[in-house]
Amino acid sequence: MRILVFGASGNVGRRVVAEALQRGHEVTAVVRDPDRARRSLENATIVVGNAAAPQDVARLSADQDVVVSATRPKLGSEHEHPSTAESLLKGLRLTRHTAHSGWRRRQPQRTGHGRHDCR
Repeated sequence: MRILVFGASGNVGRRVVAEALQRGHEVTAVVRDPDRARRSLENATIVVGNAAAPQDVARLSADQDVVVSATRPKLGSEHEHPSTAESLLKGLRLTRHTAHSGWRRRQPQRTGHGRHDCR
């Protein structure tokens, strides 16, 4: 599965990327600072993007199966969180309208490890 992770260089994002890679998925890590990310995300494809920019979200998520947001605003800028979430959704809607094949809904399935996996 192709997974796109916004906020991939943060505490939560790094863990999401690591888990997805461990499960054998192709991971694209969206970061603001690629130099910082290269040290901790060496097995993922690293791209620079902004979750608050709908055009970035649309462009980067076009060929992905799953999009994960692990973003958070910088300390003191928490008021930006709702607008970033709105931008992510707007970008995903743009992707959906421009995709030729449309979106497929994936159903969670047991993986045998007591966890769910989407296939």
